[in-house]
Amino acid sequence: METAEHVCLVDPLVPHGEEERFFEALDRDVERLGLPVAVVLTNPWHRRSSAELAARYDATIHVAGEALPPGFDANPGGMQPEDFVIHSRAHRALFTGDTLVDGALCPEDWLAEGREHHVTCLRRVVELDADLVVPAHGEPFSVERLASLL
Repeated sequence: METAEHVCLVDPLVPHGEEERFFEALDRDVERLGLPVAVVLTNPWHRRSSAELAARYDATIHVAGEALPPGFDANPGGMQPEDFVIHSRAHRALFTGDTLVDGALCPEDWLAEGREHHVTCLRRVVELDADLVVPAHGEPFSVERLASLL
């Protein structure tokens, strides 16, 4: 994602078997924009390719709940205390980490405080100024679809 201050990668995972193509495209974007790279994590266990990307691009790593780059806000997603939904105001997008999986609510046994708490947190997130939901696992979908899941 391009912002005024950074090229932001949210919960990045370099695709296995497509590393060369991925890095060629990202290298072009980073060079074209001339901006530093920021890696943004919805939770601490989504480090995935963040160390590799940080080393390659001298990127900063931001974990929701600790610190985020300008323009991003962390909102409880209701799954685990360390798992957040990140709102990008400028892009009107929600990055949901593991709180949503493949277009559905995460499995109930992943929830620290139960489904009611999970749904309450997500209802607050639906009220944010956003159009797009980008889960860490699965295809992006509309905020209206998220609202219908609740």
